[in-house]
Parts: sequence; structure tokens; C-alpha cells
Amino acid sequence: RQGSVLEVSVDIQNTGRCDGEEVVQLYVNLPDDDTLMRLKGFRRVALKQGEMQTVKLTLSASDVSRWDVAGHAFKLPKGKMSINIGTSSADIRLKGSVRLQ
Repeated sequence: RQGSVLEVSVDIQNTGRCDGEEVVQLYVNLPDDDTLMRLKGFRRVALKQGEMQTVKLTLSASDVSRWDVAGHAFKLPKGKMSINIGTSSADIRLKGSVRLQ
């Protein structure tokens, strides 16, 4: 519903031999257009060698609302929205979904 937020958390770990950075990206596929992934959030994280961190990204209702021409207002699409986490749209490492009502 409008005004709602969804917090997405993911654990990432630096398994390399040196300190580094990673950009965690949050993509969604909306129910009425499930063929198009849309970037809705990202966070650059510095990790020391072997370090693990929990990264939290927030998705608001306005991030996924669509303009309703007939109602002259933004509305949430109804149905299952896919949530994808990765380092790019071509490198999705975690998938989930949530039902929008």
C-alpha cells in the first residue's frame, strides 16, 4: 500500500585475498511488466579481506508505483513482484518475490 516500505537485507562477504569494494544492486520486475528489470537501489560497500557485512536496501511503494491514466494518480500494480540482488543486471545472485495487493 502507499506509504509502505520494504527492507531487503543481504549478507555479502569478501572471499578474495585483499581488501575491496562491491556495489550491491537491487532490481525489481513489476507484476505488469515482468520482462524488464528495473534498478531501484544500490550501495557501495568496502570490505576487508574475509569480512562479512549485512547490506540493507529500502524499497518504497513510490519506487514501484505506476501512473494510472484513468485515476490520475500513482498506483501500485497488483501481483507478484520479483526482487533481484546482484552486482549488475547480468550478475544476479539472489532472487525473491513479494505479492503486491
